[in-house]
Amino acid sequence: MTPDNPVIGLLLAAGQGSRFGGDKLLQPLADGTPIGLQAARQLAAQVDELLCVVRPNDHALQALLSAEGFTVLPNPEHLTGLSSSLKAGVAARPNAAYWLVGLGDMPFIQPATYSSIRAALNQQLKQPTHTQRLLRTRLNQHTHGHPCALPQRYRAELMALSGDSGAAKLFKQAKSCDVQLLDTDDSGVLRDIDVPADLH
Repeated sequence: MTPDNPVIGLLLAAGQGSRFGGDKLLQPLADGTPIGLQAARQLAAQVDELLCVVRPNDHALQALLSAEGFTVLPNPEHLTGLSSSLKAGVAARPNAAYWLVGLGDMPFIQPATYSSIRAALNQQLKQPTHTQRLLRTRLNQHTHGHPCALPQRYRAELMALSGDSGAAKLFKQAKSCDVQLLDTDDSGVLRDIDVPADLH
């Protein structure tokens, strides 16, 4: 990896939060840290730069993330689905070696899980570019979760995504030899916050 070919973190944080009642990423966790800020800090610890993709009118979240020193990227296409935020981030940093992707409403992923996916990513960076693999966490050898890491060689496929499934289609279509699954017992890789009860 070089400064011209960095690992970029993409925090996808442009959802409406309608089931929660709005502004869920500003809601405090038990220690008082807002949900979105906690998720951003965890991801930022493992990347060269963090881009937080947000709704253009979500000024409070933008201010919170900017004050922490993170790059904020408004996504005017956010209503078209999660993939639009992923594409906005990729388009903003097209020369990344990898994009490490996390979700703004998943603050319960353990730091060790992020560290393990970054370690696997570092190993992939030692390989020829055309063989670098997609990386994804998997809970108890069964259910796929976040975060995930996407290498530069898949940029065209990423920019062709649509809808609300993010990179899931990419993983589904990839050959098994092109995907590395990182098994974990960290339930945080699946635990997102959709309604207030999910905080507890």
